[in-house]
Order: sequence, then structure tokens, then C-alpha cells
Amino acid sequence: MYVQFFVRDLRVNFRKELTILKGPAWRTVTLDFDDLLPMDKAKFPGRAPAGSAVYDFGLYYGEEAEKGSFWVDSIKVVEARP
Repeated sequence: MYVQFFVRDLRVNFRKELTILKGPAWRTVTLDFDDLLPMDKAKFPGRAPAGSAVYDFGLYYGEEAEKGSFWVDSIKVVEARP
């Protein structure tokens, strides 16, 4: 599975691969936005700058013939700073 979002000001997609085993139970997925890296490092080499507006947040799964995406009932965003 992977998570991807688009930063319109930079015109760059940022992506993070996740490993989740298939099963009947719901799972909580926790990720650090700093871990999402640009798809096209020629356009932008680093992490998304603080305060960047995020558009088109997507969750995608599968490989080859099983590829797909899905809608999420809710997303909880928590900012934790030391």
C-alpha cells in the first residue's frame, strides 16, 4: 500500500510505501509526513515545506492486476512537536 499527496505550489507528488498484511480487522495507520518523499526529485529534492497546502491525499493498494484505491471514512491529523 502507499500513501500519496500533491503539493500544488510545488507541483510535486509526495509518496510513502507502507506494508500492511491483508486481514479481516481494521487497522490504524500512523505515518510521519516528513517520511513522504517527492516522486520527482528533479522538480523538488526534499521534504514538503512546513505549511504547504496538501491536495489530493490518496491511499492506494495492490500490485499488477490487484491495483486499486479506496475512500476513507475519516482522517485524523495530529501534530506532535517536542
